[in-house]
Amino acid sequence: MQDEGITNPSDEIKLLTKTIVEKLSKLPLTEKIELENGKITDSKGKVIVVFPRN
Repeated sequence: MQDEGITNPSDEIKLLTKTIVEKLSKLPLTEKIELENGKITDSKGKVIVVFPRN
């Protein structure tokens, strides 16, 4: 049996994960990314994704 939200993430989390993967897959493998204050940015400071706050 699967617990909702643990082994079967919500649609919002599925969409967020898909967005992150799509954006990161377009970056060069040598690109440095940073996670800070709930957002992922590239080496130029461009925001890749902002995580929702609960």
